[in-house]
Amino acid sequence: MALLPPLLLSCILVLALPGPAVLMARGVTFHVTNKCPFPVWPAVAPNAGHPVLAAGGFFLPPGQSKRVGAPATWNGRFWGRTGCNFPGTGCLTGDCEGRLACNGSVGAPPATLVEVNLHEDQSKGSSYDVSVVDGYNLPVAVWTRPANRSGDCFIAGCAKNVNAVCPPELQVTSVTGKKATVVACRSACLAFGLDAFCCRGDVPGQRLLAALQGRLPGQLQLRLRAGVRGHILPVQMGRSCGPGLSSACSSPGLCYVCIFFRLRIGIYTCGV
Repeated sequence: MALLPPLLLSCILVLALPGPAVLMARGVTFHVTNKCPFPVWPAVAPNAGHPVLAAGGFFLPPGQSKRVGAPATWNGRFWGRTGCNFPGTGCLTGDCEGRLACNGSVGAPPATLVEVNLHEDQSKGSSYDVSVVDGYNLPVAVWTRPANRSGDCFIAGCAKNVNAVCPPELQVTSVTGKKATVVACRSACLAFGLDAFCCRGDVPGQRLLAALQGRLPGQLQLRLRAGVRGHILPVQMGRSCGPGLSSACSSPGLCYVCIFFRLRIGIYTCGV
């Protein structure tokens, strides 16, 4: 089964989701593909009670793919790391204690996350989403094929370069010489820790902006929006990331549920 043809995207880490029920006992294969013009160090961390895959991290040159096997009921997350130096200083984004093999450790935010929840019973469907709860560092997309073989399951992802439009208050930069480059964009929750941004306490959507009035630096409040389900993100991130994106204020409905052939799941960075 071939992967989707490339889209006109500048850079994206892609995860392709799995295959047929008759082969479920063999588990799932994640196809992680780097379509960025630079190296990416994908990392993976399991939820509690699930095994570590691929030692928790690996190197992936531009244009290369790696197959990562998993049990048919595996739950956990993938993310891409950038600007890594092993052994040495670790990674500029998504670092896990300076190690190539994260061995179950989660990465330092901000980093774009792919969250996967697989069910052995295909009638229940398996879910996946791309999360910016703690922010964004790379364009990422997830793809699989539905069990009825007609079309494709929803491509969840954030395919555009949010770093290019990240508000100054949320930017994470790396300085080389006299030049500062934006390498990641924090979520408002991560940057400011306010209950309203992190969906803590009783702050209904209709009163949210009023509650934030005067509590944000600069003009950031003018660049924020309150979407449905209390979804709060910078306007630029909201425009760049489509449905299937989850944040601190997302409802469970934002996770995409698909009954798919659970043999193959595609995860792509910088292009599908």
